[in-house]
Amino acid sequence: MKKAGFLVVLIVVFGTCGWLGFRAAISGLGKVNESSSVGAAPTAPTQKNILIVSVDSLGSANPQLVSAWVLFAVSSEPSPSLVFLPVYHMDGRYPQAMHLANSFAFMRNSEPSDIFQSEMLAYLNIARFDAYVSLDSQAVSVFARLFPGSQPTHQPFEVSTQDHVLVLRDICAALEARASATAADLNWGEIVPEHFRTEMSFPDFTADWILFTRSQSIPHCEVLQP
Repeated sequence: MKKAGFLVVLIVVFGTCGWLGFRAAISGLGKVNESSSVGAAPTAPTQKNILIVSVDSLGSANPQLVSAWVLFAVSSEPSPSLVFLPVYHMDGRYPQAMHLANSFAFMRNSEPSDIFQSEMLAYLNIARFDAYVSLDSQAVSVFARLFPGSQPTHQPFEVSTQDHVLVLRDICAALEARASATAADLNWGEIVPEHFRTEMSFPDFTADWILFTRSQSIPHCEVLQP
């Protein structure tokens, strides 16, 4: 009887250990599968919302806002994308946005003021700006020269009510047609920092510039109608 009782206890002990081991193995397998599936998940392309403001002159003591845009940029391969959304123009062509100019001002390094950025975000109903670009008419003229397109070449470039839209459309047309071979050779010293300023690091910005102008992947580029 004692021997039979001992065997029963032994069977119970081995059965319990086996069951616990089986549960541990299943639990461990679940964790491995979970971590593997997480590691295998594709990384979504990162979109940057970039606020672009154009003024008459960055060297002026009181720069006048000419236009404001938002650039939605995805710089990752294999589908880089640039989408420009015009928001404000001083000529009043976007009447519902004219109030935005009332809060416009520059802070350090020609960064648009917090109030202006907040009003822009509220007006567009978007969550954030990831960076800003501030440029003036001189910088616009340089881009217009690099991407002539529909811009007149027989006279100096002048800022007008239509020029900013035409310049961006010409840039998009050149990028999508891969007709911008000289664009990556832009002499940035011609406009930076007197006429073009941004909080983005120069190496990161120029790397994106080269991606969009020389990458094997032809980017999507579009100027939206507000």
